[in-house]
Order: sequence, then C-alpha cells, then structure tokens
Amino acid sequence: MKTQDDAIITEVRAARHRISERFGHDTERLAEHYRKLDEELQKSGEFRFVTEFYSTEPELAAR
Repeated sequence: MKTQDDAIITEVRAARHRISERFGHDTERLAEHYRKLDEELQKSGEFRFVTEFYSTEPELAAR
C-alpha cells in the first residue's frame, strides 16, 4: 500500500532524474548548474541561506 509520502518521494526522484538528464548525468555539469542556481537565488534576495557550517555534534560544532 503506497502512502502519500511514497508518492511525494517518487515525484521528487523523478524530478531529480529529469534535471540530471538535462546535464547528461554528468556530476560536474550538474554541480555547476546547482552552484549557479544557488548564486542566482542568493542574489535575488528572496530567500535566506545558511552560510556557515552548523552542527549539533560537539566535535563538528567547533569547526
């Protein structure tokens, strides 16, 4: 029995696959796409971004 969560996960995976396909499933090209998208979204001022490392793990929080 599929739940609504399963349907959402399926939809997200399909969208990620379509985006990856646009870049020939090339991880370098895909990463560059996401870096550019991130830059554009930050410049828009419409969204807030975490710009520092954050962790609740004490050994990682000291970074």
